[in-house]
Amino acid sequence: MIKEFKYIFPYWGPFLMKFKITKEDCNWILKEGKKFKNKSYTFHQRLPHMLEAGYTLDNQKGFIKQFGSYFDGYIEKYNTIWNVNQRIKKWELDSLWVNFMQKGDFAAPHTHSNYLSFVFYPKVSKKIKEENKKYEGVSSGPGTIEFFNSVKNTNDLDISTYHFLPEDGDAVIFPATLLHCVYPFYSNSERISLSGNLKIKL
Repeated sequence: MIKEFKYIFPYWGPFLMKFKITKEDCNWILKEGKKFKNKSYTFHQRLPHMLEAGYTLDNQKGFIKQFGSYFDGYIEKYNTIWNVNQRIKKWELDSLWVNFMQKGDFAAPHTHSNYLSFVFYPKVSKKIKEENKKYEGVSSGPGTIEFFNSVKNTNDLDISTYHFLPEDGDAVIFPATLLHCVYPFYSNSERISLSGNLKIKL
């Protein structure tokens, strides 16, 4: 007979939230991104990306109107179920850019500036999913984004990484200091994402 005892399962590690944006949201990103696609490269050069095309978006007011409720939702969950001792009072958009990842593009392990970061995926080619299914390597595979909370441990009880292969409408919000990377794919396809950073007030 198992002896009765009290216990808790504490939350551990970064507060990362994965969710879905709407078709309307995806279309907004694609429409705004299309304005920049044929212009000169304007991505933040301080980030260790190897990309063919990345562009800073200047329609920040439109973005906040379209997507602000997702960040409100993240903060509401953070304040109520994650960290009761350090509540977030409000957020402010700091930077915003769109990536058009092509064959061979990648993002080396890196962190972002400020407090919170996000990535929204309006369109990811199904060819990348097919390529990922055939992948036999040891990494998380072509086109995936992977987050590292600590040095990877081979102990199954220590889950220190999280990864996923994005599909149309996937989105993630996470602490800006969380190390992450994007693995390259080699099919003739495209992986579009919208990223940015948020300032917050505690």
